[in-house]
Amino acid sequence: MAQHRLQRINEVLRRELAGIVPKVVPPPPGILLTVNRVRIAADLRHAEVYLSLIGGEPHEQDEFFERIKESRGEIQHIIGRRIKIKFTPHLHFVSDHSVEEGTRILQILDNLPPPSAQEEPAPPPEAT
Repeated sequence: MAQHRLQRINEVLRRELAGIVPKVVPPPPGILLTVNRVRIAADLRHAEVYLSLIGGEPHEQDEFFERIKESRGEIQHIIGRRIKIKFTPHLHFVSDHSVEEGTRILQILDNLPPPSAQEEPAPPPEAT
């Protein structure tokens, strides 16, 4: 199957899931749910759904993520009604920590002391 078609299906699934998941499993107050990415298999039978949960306590995030996994059948059923493709993919929810990692790296960079104006970068080595 053409890679371009798979990318289009991934994007359609991502958009639909971003609207469906919070309606089927409302996030608790203080937790933000983001559907970061969807990767569907070439045979259209399986799809990995990468979810990011921001905010709340770790145990609250774990409980919420488990509720999403438990609602997989209902979410798949809604996807099957909304998107017309050969197969309704079996959804596999994956916790994606890339947003948290990016935020952590930005905080580290913000806490670095600025370079002093007196320090000049070392000149590049001369070619011999």
